[in-house]
Amino acid sequence: MKFTYNNFCSIDCNICDVLAFHSLWKEDIPYNYEAHGRTKYLIYYQLENERVYYRNKKLIFKLSKHDIVFLPHGSKYTSVIGESAGHTSGIGISFNICDNSGKLIESDEDIKILHHDANGHFYKIFKRIL
Repeated sequence: MKFTYNNFCSIDCNICDVLAFHSLWKEDIPYNYEAHGRTKYLIYYQLENERVYYRNKKLIFKLSKHDIVFLPHGSKYTSVIGESAGHTSGIGISFNICDNSGKLIESDEDIKILHHDANGHFYKIFKRIL
């Protein structure tokens, strides 16, 4: 079984190994997942400034303040602080999606920006989970 954006609401699964964290990057250190891909699913809320996402040295997108992105298990990318920002921060929620026997449900889906939270509604939810 594979996770897709279309079948998520209809698959029988468990969300497990949940970890919420606040990230603060002060240096322009790249986070490279291109060789092996992400080991967990991640929903990430960009709090300030921007992060830039690349694949094979080509720009995928820029994540701006109040954007929410979904990074599937296995997704391959490199992310760094945007050029104009000296630092950036965000709230991440990482997790696994498993079937009823505990086997990881993998995905071939690409990274997806889910929402721009202009009114701060989702920020309150992320903050509460954190």
